[in-house]
Amino acid sequence: MKALIMTVAGTATRFNKDTSRDTLKCLYFQENSRYSLLYQILDKARSLDKYIIVGGYLFEELSAFINCNLQEFKDKIELVYNSHYEDYGSGYSLIKGIEAVPSECDEVIFVEGDLFYDGGSFEQVISSNNNVITVNREFITSRKSVVLYVDMNGHIHYLYDTNVIILTLFPGIQENMISNILHTPGLRAVVLKTYGSGNAPQKPWFIELLRDATSRGIIIVNISQCSTGTVEMGRYETGLHLLDAGVISGYDSTVESVLTKLMFLLGHGKSEKEIRYQMSIPVAGEFTKS
Repeated sequence: MKALIMTVAGTATRFNKDTSRDTLKCLYFQENSRYSLLYQILDKARSLDKYIIVGGYLFEELSAFINCNLQEFKDKIELVYNSHYEDYGSGYSLIKGIEAVPSECDEVIFVEGDLFYDGGSFEQVISSNNNVITVNREFITSRKSVVLYVDMNGHIHYLYDTNVIILTLFPGIQENMISNILHTPGLRAVVLKTYGSGNAPQKPWFIELLRDATSRGIIIVNISQCSTGTVEMGRYETGLHLLDAGVISGYDSTVESVLTKLMFLLGHGKSEKEIRYQMSIPVAGEFTKS
């Protein structure tokens, strides 16, 4: 028995900017429903025994579309609802789909429901006797990594949250520049590259901007622009001002290690308090602390 898992739970935010009403990308068509992505995919997968379609956003519309336009496939279709479609994306939809696969099924094909697949490539995947993974060679960017895992308690986690900015200080940097950066929508953390052993401009507006950011829950980590040495925020008065504003010392960490660690901790849903603590201790030799 062969089954198809198709995930169509996403909110289609970008797609719906150009449509007269909100709909799912896989349901959109002009003139004839056979031109919809959903029909095109099922039509290419006629040789399979079961279609597991995982939806979430506009789930009732998806169900109605299947009842009205996909009668020829209806006996093979099982609809599954992803209640976390706004939080976890297609990775969690895949998990829900796998849970619905019958025990007698010995082969599963997974497809994203908002992509077009050419018939030749699709047939090669279906007819292959080997495990197959298809690769999109086009570069895709995202504010949040789509890689996830399930922990021992069954909770879903993204591995990285990329809402982090690197802010490199330089003589003469302007207040409005820093203010705009620290008010970036969705910003959660800042890697602050300072002078020498962790020093920064001695301007009241600069410290107040940092204090305002940390009061809003933004994590700011101070690392040195120097290739060697360590941040010592208690050594000079400017460093003490940074501490008072809620800035964390990055010691002798590299920018890459601080960036990765912040993305990891944020992606795992750690609290601000927990992140501050984890950034103050080396977990994999990323910095030395006397």
